[in-house]
Amino acid sequence: RADIAIWDVSGIEAAGSWDPVASLILCGPTRVRDLFVEGRAVVRGGMVTTIDLSRVITRQKPAGPPPDLTTLHSQHFALTTAA
Repeated sequence: RADIAIWDVSGIEAAGSWDPVASLILCGPTRVRDLFVEGRAVVRGGMVTTIDLSRVITRQKPAGPPPDLTTLHSQHFALTTAA
């Protein structure tokens, strides 16, 4: 079994690089195109294959609007200074 990662260095992030290997180090592509771990495809075409990504995203979305951090900070400050 083998691990292998494949990056697409034909995009703008690698433009101007004199060497595709150097572009991996110097330009740093943001995501792997294909990744195989112990012979199993983990990423294909830039998409994770080992999880249901849409389900994870749905589950991670908050149920309501984000908290108002200004109000939370003011309430905390009022509680700590009143004590």
